[in-house]
Amino acid sequence: MLHTYKLCLVCQWASQTKAEDAARATCQVLVDLCALAMLTKQTIESSGGPKASGKLVSCIEYFAGKARVAKAFKKTRRASRAFDYMRSGRHNICENTGFMASVVALLSLRFAGLAHYATVCTSFCWVNRATNKRSKCFPLGTDRGYVAAGSVMGGRTAAMCLLTWALGSAFSLEQPKSSTMEFLASWQFVIDFFKQRGDCLKAHFLNMGSFLAPSKKPTVLYTVFNMEPFTQLPTPATQRRRRGRAPVTRQYTDGAGKRRCTGDAGLKDSQAYTPEFGRAMLAWWIRNKDDLKTEGRQRFEHAVREIRDASVAQLAALIMSYRSSPGFRFPEAQLDEFLDSALWPV
Repeated sequence: MLHTYKLCLVCQWASQTKAEDAARATCQVLVDLCALAMLTKQTIESSGGPKASGKLVSCIEYFAGKARVAKAFKKTRRASRAFDYMRSGRHNICENTGFMASVVALLSLRFAGLAHYATVCTSFCWVNRATNKRSKCFPLGTDRGYVAAGSVMGGRTAAMCLLTWALGSAFSLEQPKSSTMEFLASWQFVIDFFKQRGDCLKAHFLNMGSFLAPSKKPTVLYTVFNMEPFTQLPTPATQRRRRGRAPVTRQYTDGAGKRRCTGDAGLKDSQAYTPEFGRAMLAWWIRNKDDLKTEGRQRFEHAVREIRDASVAQLAALIMSYRSSPGFRFPEAQLDEFLDSALWPV
């Protein structure tokens, strides 16, 4: 699809620019990425939807797992998508092709549509704290491979949430209450971004036990939209909730005689949403979709007016020059090198 190449060219163009520091470079690239995505979305909206799918969707669930949220939308005959590397090798957001695919997928989301992110929390939660070494002061933690991959996912999710908002849609990020993801530099940028606009990235605390999950699992939903009803739900007694197939954690004594806690066989199962949570997300969206649509369209149209400036004209000229070049071929190696270093610092 043409806009896929355009999005890649944005990254290539950005890699050739000179900026005072990585943070400024990130901000500028994100602005250009949003600009191109919004102009592309404007074309998609006017034509009735992407040619690949033939229709726009009301929900995209990223890091979907069992896709309880997307399935809740689908059961009410609302088009939805589930984005997860377990479903497709092209959905690995840690890889540059997967990241670009996630951006392209976002272009099919309706105004006021819901993009829900359940970014992998393994290297951010307290159960893994002794190994990942993450904290408020040192959010990047150790240099272990899975910890570094978690930082990449966290940073790219931050960019995706901002892009979702800029495109006139709603976003929510789910994490365990103990997650340290919000302390990444990328998420601090998101927090400051909304604060400067007189808004606030809200943290809504709830228990997954309220949706009949086997364990209480204290959880937080990050969004700029009001999800207070989620925080006011009671948690049923254990016997009224689903039973887990195995314990979530276990304690043991290490070689030095110290008591330790680690994840047990039921930890992975506890990360999956219940159908009740998916239906609750759908119910919230239905109650608020009219307001979300009005606000989203106004936000999107204002943003499109703001981005029609010299920088976008320069970008368009560059894209045209690439397309008119003999033997046009996108330099993938340069994109990989740039995205892995400067584009999404965390």
